[in-house]
Amino acid sequence: MDSGTTDGGAVNNAGTLTLNGTTFTGNKGGYGGAVENTGTVNATGVTFTNNKSNSGFGGAIDNYAGNVTIGGTSTFSGNNSVITGGAIANDGGSAVLTINGNVTFSGNTAVNGGAIYNAKTATISGTTFNNNSATYGGALFDAGTATVTGVEGVDTFNGNSAQYGGAVFVKNTGNTTISGTTLKENTATQQGGAIASKGTLTITDSNAEGNNAGEVGGAIYVGTGTLNVTDSVFTDNHSDTFGGAVYNGDGTSISITGSTFEGNSASQSGAISDNTAATGGMNITNSTFTGNTAGSIGAVGVFSKNATSVFNNVQFISNSATTGNGGAMFVGSEGSANITNGSGFTSNISANA
Repeated sequence: MDSGTTDGGAVNNAGTLTLNGTTFTGNKGGYGGAVENTGTVNATGVTFTNNKSNSGFGGAIDNYAGNVTIGGTSTFSGNNSVITGGAIANDGGSAVLTINGNVTFSGNTAVNGGAIYNAKTATISGTTFNNNSATYGGALFDAGTATVTGVEGVDTFNGNSAQYGGAVFVKNTGNTTISGTTLKENTATQQGGAIASKGTLTITDSNAEGNNAGEVGGAIYVGTGTLNVTDSVFTDNHSDTFGGAVYNGDGTSISITGSTFEGNSASQSGAISDNTAATGGMNITNSTFTGNTAGSIGAVGVFSKNATSVFNNVQFISNSATTGNGGAMFVGSEGSANITNGSGFTSNISANA
């Protein structure tokens, strides 16, 4: 891209650009509503407001094969891209995006990734995403490698919305790692109130609370690919149909260790459900399901005909199904479950009990 293009509504950078306490407001461009970068950008304490990409990459910043680092107290609000990355698009070549600091993304919009679209490498730490929206991934769309690390006491993803993946959408090429984060009150009109994934998704030491899906997976929807969850808590998530917290559509495997599912709800399978077409079963270890509710199947529905789901030292306590089919668990006619090593069922209730 040369300087003769319409890229970068305010600045087109092919060299080294340092921004400190700089404000970009109401700029419009092709690629990069405010800044198009093919070089290196170091930004601290910056504010990007109401910028727009008309070509569809990066409402505020398009990082095309370059390096962008953002830190300090920075804000991206009300930016828009007609296709990808309402605030930032990180794409092309060996593009690297690093965000580390008190950085806030709010009210940004796009089709893919209301705040950030990543197709290469992104490392995000201490950042807050509030009320961003998209069709896929209200806050983040990951088609590359993304690592998101939260800060204790801060809701990393809050109130974001999309059709698929209220906060995060992971494409089949994506490898997303989320740790120490809170995903709260995000909504999807269809799949994955907080996260919809078709790639590789790893979640550690995180909380998903009060997320909602209009179809399946109140907190997480796994379309294809894998899900690995460790030391995390799922509370008060809801799906209008299947899987109040987690739904496994065609995923190859779901592994959950040391985690808690409490107060989640759905029409069927208040906490977790898989599909008969799921190519891998669920492997759940040292975890607890408490007070989850559904019309049918209070906590976990096991339906996959392709693999056996294993429950190792898993406790089911006070889950309920108002119309029956297992206050805690239902194993479908084609499903298979192995419940072992100290697992227990206590005070669960099915219909008419």
